[in-house]
Amino acid sequence: MFGLLLFILGAFGCGRWGDKGPFEFTILFEDEMGLLKDDLVVYKDHPIGKVVESKLGASPDGVGGIFHVRVRIEGDYRGILDQNMIYEAAGERWLSKKKRIVVRDPSSPGPRAPIQPGDVIHGYVGEGEMHLQRLRKALESARKSVEDASVEVREFLDSVEGKVDESTEKSEVEKLLDKLNDLSQKAKEKEKEALEKVRMHLERLRDR
Repeated sequence: MFGLLLFILGAFGCGRWGDKGPFEFTILFEDEMGLLKDDLVVYKDHPIGKVVESKLGASPDGVGGIFHVRVRIEGDYRGILDQNMIYEAAGERWLSKKKRIVVRDPSSPGPRAPIQPGDVIHGYVGEGEMHLQRLRKALESARKSVEDASVEVREFLDSVEGKVDESTEKSEVEKLLDKLNDLSQKAKEKEKEALEKVRMHLERLRDR
C-alpha cells in the first residue's frame, strides 16, 4: 500500500510539477502590429518562443474586437514568465515589417503570478513603435498615390525608410523634415497630400 501511494504521488508530481515541455498562452493586443506565425518571443535578448497564431477575436469585455496572439514558449521558462511582466509588440528594427514580442521585467515588481498554459493576458504596443508602424504605412500609401511623382519625391520617400531606424537621432528626423518642407514648396498637389501624411508621422517621431 505504501509503495502504491508513493507511485501515485510520484506520477502526480511529474505531471503537475515535472512537465518541462513547451507551453502556450495568449497575448491580447489592441493593434495587430503585423505579428505573424513564427515571429519570435524574446526575453533578455534571447529567443524563448514563437508566435503560433495571430487573429482578430472578441474583446474580453465583449465590446469590439482585439487581436489574439497565441505563443508557444520553451519549457525552461515555466514559472519564470509572469503576468506582471511587460509583453510588447516591437519591430526587429524601426520600420521593419518583421515583428517580435519583447518580454521585459516590470519596473516595480508586484506579487508573483506565474503564467500557466492557456492563460490570456494583455500585451502592450509602445508609442514609438506605433508611430513607426504608422509611418511605414504612410510611406506605402504615399508611393501608391504618387506613382507618377517626380524622381526627387520618390527618392525622398525611399530615403525616409532607409534612414529611420533604431539608431535615428532627433537631429536626423529634423533634417528629413527640412527636406520635406523644400519638396512641398515645389510639389504637385497630389504629391503635397502624400508628403503631408508622412510629415505628420515624422513630427510625432521627433516629439516622442
